[in-house]
Amino acid sequence: MSGKNPDTLELMWLASFQQQEQEAGGRTVSPFSLGSNSARSKVANLKGLGQQKRMTLQLNQRHKENKRLISEINRLNDELSTLRKEVCNHLVNCIFS
Repeated sequence: MSGKNPDTLELMWLASFQQQEQEAGGRTVSPFSLGSNSARSKVANLKGLGQQKRMTLQLNQRHKENKRLISEINRLNDELSTLRKEVCNHLVNCIFS
């Protein structure tokens, strides 16, 4: 990852500090233990972007599924209408035959 995505690199760097801090029981010096608000806010922003992307993907999937269901409902309504007409015509033919 030769610096092509600095946000990802920074997130990885911050995550490694957080992991080291957790493994050492909170005894290491990291941006988290020093109270670095900018580091915390950057991590929160990056996590938020990931959540937004997941939410967007979920909404897109639901939208596609809803469109598919609407198409299926419309197809079934058309089929029902056709069957009603056929039954009605058949009844009329039976009555007047």
